[in-house]
Amino acid sequence: MTPEAAQFIHEFYLNLRKRRKEQRDLFQVTIRQLESLIRLSSARARAELREEITKEDAQDVCDLMMETGYGTSLSSSGPGIPPIKKRKNASSTGVSATKRLLAALQREASKSGGSRNFTTQEIAGIAAQIGLSGDDSIL
Repeated sequence: MTPEAAQFIHEFYLNLRKRRKEQRDLFQVTIRQLESLIRLSSARARAELREEITKEDAQDVCDLMMETGYGTSLSSSGPGIPPIKKRKNASSTGVSATKRLLAALQREASKSGGSRNFTTQEIAGIAAQIGLSGDDSIL
């Protein structure tokens, strides 16, 4: 786990505990929630084929906890809990996007008999067809 991820989870957990003291309608906040945040962050990193948990993994897990409510009063921001920020969809960048693009290229190549070379423009066009962002960081 990166130090930034650890700090983010730590602050989020402390803010939950603080908010629990201020609003009695929230669920009980225990060490189990902290353990869950760490386990889910680890699973999020593994889903992206990484061994190290990044701050983005921790943010995704904390956002998920906030959006699912974990008690309905969590979904609105309050003292100590920052409002939820919508971030770029993780499926349009990184490893999962690369895998989706590769699968689309393989399907396209199989239509013309198996093996084929693609131009950068063709790859960009196929990426656009499957809904990947217009940046060429994946190319």
